[in-house]
Amino acid sequence: MIPLKRNLSCKIQPRTHDNQLSYVVGDTTILAVDRSVMFPAFLSKLAGEDLDALISVTNDDDLEHMMLEYERLYRPNLKPIRMRLFLFTLSN
Repeated sequence: MIPLKRNLSCKIQPRTHDNQLSYVVGDTTILAVDRSVMFPAFLSKLAGEDLDALISVTNDDDLEHMMLEYERLYRPNLKPIRMRLFLFTLSN
């Protein structure tokens, strides 16, 4: 299982004093996801740093790349790494 930090009801918006983008915290939980999860199941599970590093995960290939990045960074005897997720609802 891969632990993911899930942030809900969060916003990225300009700060009033300098108009730079800022992350406004909402509710945070830890979500454990199986390494072999496929995108539809990942979305179903999700439903129930640096802002320049944001990527979109929109399909199985993106999800696979995210899991590979986790495995690349993972070191068993060191402090666990945490992937940070920013969730947004889809707009029509």
